[in-house]
Amino acid sequence: MKATVVTRNFSVNLIVILAVGVVIALIGLAMFFASQLVNDTVVDQFKSQELQLASSLSQQTETYFNSLIADIAYLSAQPEINTASSDRLREEALALLAEHGTARDGIIRSIAVFSYRGEPRYAWPEPLAAVIEAGERFPYALDSQLVAQTKDGTYVPIETQLVRASHRDYPDQGTFLLITPVYTDLRKTDFLVYDLDLDVLFSQLMGFVELDARGQLWVLNRDEVLFQANATIPIESLLAKISLASLVSFREPVIEDYTAEGDDRLAVIAPITTQGRDFAVILSRDVDTALNRVEFDLRQIFVLAGVAILLITVLAGVAWSLNVRAARRHLVEVQRRQTARTLLEVSRALNSTLNLADVLRSIMAELSHIVPYDSAAVLLLDRSKLVVAAHRGSDVDEHQATEFDLDEAQAANQVLQTGRPLVIQDTTQDERWQSTATSRIRAWMGIPLRVRDQTVGVLNINSHQVGHFTAEQIELAAAFADQASVALQNARLHEVEVKQIEQELTIARDIQ
Repeated sequence: MKATVVTRNFSVNLIVILAVGVVIALIGLAMFFASQLVNDTVVDQFKSQELQLASSLSQQTETYFNSLIADIAYLSAQPEINTASSDRLREEALALLAEHGTARDGIIRSIAVFSYRGEPRYAWPEPLAAVIEAGERFPYALDSQLVAQTKDGTYVPIETQLVRASHRDYPDQGTFLLITPVYTDLRKTDFLVYDLDLDVLFSQLMGFVELDARGQLWVLNRDEVLFQANATIPIESLLAKISLASLVSFREPVIEDYTAEGDDRLAVIAPITTQGRDFAVILSRDVDTALNRVEFDLRQIFVLAGVAILLITVLAGVAWSLNVRAARRHLVEVQRRQTARTLLEVSRALNSTLNLADVLRSIMAELSHIVPYDSAAVLLLDRSKLVVAAHRGSDVDEHQATEFDLDEAQAANQVLQTGRPLVIQDTTQDERWQSTATSRIRAWMGIPLRVRDQTVGVLNINSHQVGHFTAEQIELAAAFADQASVALQNARLHEVEVKQIEQELTIARDIQ
């Protein structure tokens, strides 16, 4: 009997030991597969986040260069700048140069106006103006091939261009010049030049990116590295795999794996193109950083050791949850990429013409791809009135008036005064909205149209449904309005230039 009990206890203990061994083995296997699953998911998530960040940096840089181009084009069209025959406007021209130069927080080192022969006429800041007055050698010179086009003293159609140039004050690194033509009243083509400090520009645009000790951010062109955020991480290891020229040849953001000092790294390369110049922003991080950034503790799996029978079910649930989360992240990423592509296509469509009427029609057409609406209008500020420059939608009767006082449109006036978007989700319950009894507008969105820091109009978006507009639509509409503002400004400047040329031709015919 005693032997039977001992044998039975031994059998039970053996079964318990075997069961514990099996559970431990299952836990080990589960930990291995779970760690592999988590690592793969984390790396994929890390790549997706880095790709999105680098793409955002490249788009933000292109947008900033576009704003610089619009700014220099606006400045070149001012009468104080293009009236070359009047010395009395010189002080006003210098004041304009100072206003535009100081507004860019050190990105613009200097602004100069060159004659059609490539000779500096006047410049900002004052020390540079003193160099011209004293007849001393200017720190940089215009390209001889460019001046050769204008030296005969006639109107020459020249595109705004970004060029690399040597600079006396920066002999090692040189400088970048943003050059645009100035069509003067003497029928000559002068030049307006921004001397840009790209290191300051990229520092401001990239400054919000968080980098640890193993992270790096470069901006480069075909010849050199223009900006780096972390000097301790050299670019030579990446250049050993991809040449400098190849890095700026990509047309879409890409991810490259490479090894630096024995560490596996990821480099996300996003192209930047502006005025015929190719740049690239490269975000490089250690792969281990991705794993350390995810707050996931594998030790939680040991909690399941006491419930061995539920182990497989729990692991299946974890795997399913991770897959669902990865699918959601992928869906969000796809939506963000689609939004970015849509905005890029909208920007190209809006800037495909300089005809003001075509630009207004394009704004109304492209807006429907961004925010669904029942009607919309572009309202431009003209002194103390709002003028309906364009309208699209079914409620034509409600937009019969082509202009109205600001007091008649309290909501639009608030957008003009604050420079911020305003949304009224129920117009029947908001005292700022004045509607007729037959009006079908139930939700309204007003987005400011800004040129630099000045609000010049309102993008008016209407819906027949209460509470129609979402927070995401408001953000998209604001981004669209920024693109539309640049296109409108360029078209209006072009219209001014065309009218000026037509006026000059009329005067010339009268003289003849």
